[in-house]
Amino acid sequence: MKKKFFYFIYMLIIHSFLLFQQVKAQPACNKLLYQKDTLICPGASVTLSLMDTLTLAKSYSWSTGDTTASIIVSPVATTLYKVTRTSAGTLCSDSILIQLAPLVLDFKVIVQKDTICSGDADSLFVVSPQAGVIYAWYLPGSSIKINTGTFYGLTNLKKNSIYVINATGSAASCASKSTTAQIAVRPKLAKPIIRTDSIAVSSIIFSWNSVPGAMGYLVSLDNGATYTNPLIGPTGLTETITGIAAGQSQKIIVRATGLLACETSDTSQLTASTINPFGNGIYIPNAFTPNGDGTNDMFLVYGTAIKIMQLKIYNQWGGLVFESYDIAKGWDGMYHGNNASAGVYTYTLEAKMQDGKQVVKRGSLTLIR
Repeated sequence: MKKKFFYFIYMLIIHSFLLFQQVKAQPACNKLLYQKDTLICPGASVTLSLMDTLTLAKSYSWSTGDTTASIIVSPVATTLYKVTRTSAGTLCSDSILIQLAPLVLDFKVIVQKDTICSGDADSLFVVSPQAGVIYAWYLPGSSIKINTGTFYGLTNLKKNSIYVINATGSAASCASKSTTAQIAVRPKLAKPIIRTDSIAVSSIIFSWNSVPGAMGYLVSLDNGATYTNPLIGPTGLTETITGIAAGQSQKIIVRATGLLACETSDTSQLTASTINPFGNGIYIPNAFTPNGDGTNDMFLVYGTAIKIMQLKIYNQWGGLVFESYDIAKGWDGMYHGNNASAGVYTYTLEAKMQDGKQVVKRGSLTLIR
């Protein structure tokens, strides 16, 4: 009985030792791949390697069909790669997810308003922004980021501004794209320089230079109360003024206009006087014949430099028969709605000339019927 017991113990020890050796020979299933899940750029390749230190005989099987310890893959889409190691009848598996970063596409940035006035606000937008792409904004020549996102709003802009926009994907190593955008701030236009091209007895021709960037011009002949386009059109560079009395001065004011109201220039002005060959001379006829034949029917005072005047005509008894304050308004020989009698009349004329000189004239005239 004692021998059987010792024999049982001996066999138990031998069996346990063999079982231990068998377990010890089984390969362990630790992590097989060096790499972790990876993000790569489109078109890039990546090497997948095993960190297998097992010295026993072994074989590999990849989901790609490869049987080597390392493979090079270039996925065209996000792909899960699997590998299986077989050794001593034991299968060990591992896997890795290779994701593709989005390919950064060319893009366009637009400005909300093409042109603005100084001090205005404006905004820039990325057109059809790409998901997963980061848009960063910079000033030219600077590495300091001033904005991130697909929208950039600005206020109180004072000058033309250029911005550089860089687009990068989620993988920093992937190729980025870049574009620029510009905001144009319209400055006030330079004011025109006016000159006289021609001066005559009753007309003056003014002209001015072409102002860079101007879309047109406005002129005023009433000291700025109203402005109109030049006679030859909104882009005209001359203005002819007619019907001016000899020796009379005429002021013109001109300003340049642009696409926006804020571009309108300051005004330029120039005053010129028509030629007055008669000077301060005044001619008063000594007779007239108001008979309706169209010749010498009106008693008028003639002068090219009279600014204001008062003409009075008296009959032989000193009675006032006519009075005028307008050099163009003369006596037609009527008195209280009837023909005045033929005969001799007297007149007085008080006039102020264009140069400020006061003139007084007295004389007689004959009304002939």
